[in-house]
Amino acid sequence: MSGRAAETLWLSIFFSVLLWSAIDPKDGFTWFLEVLPAMAGFVVLALTRRRFPLTPLLYWLILAHMVILMVGGHSRTRLENPCRR
Repeated sequence: MSGRAAETLWLSIFFSVLLWSAIDPKDGFTWFLEVLPAMAGFVVLALTRRRFPLTPLLYWLILAHMVILMVGGHSRTRLENPCRR
């Protein structure tokens, strides 16, 4: 995959998941707090990609972490303690 195609795929995944997570989240404020680091990370990566390039693997791992944050912000639920009755 060429660099341009990988970049386009990366951006498509990021914005698709961001859009999906913003549609009817469980709690709007929690969604904002969960997604804010992902959006800040996107801005930092965009501003520093020419001056401080990272490896393609690292960009994909960062995207995976951002997706986890966005999914968590969308469907944040309180976990119950299974030992407590």
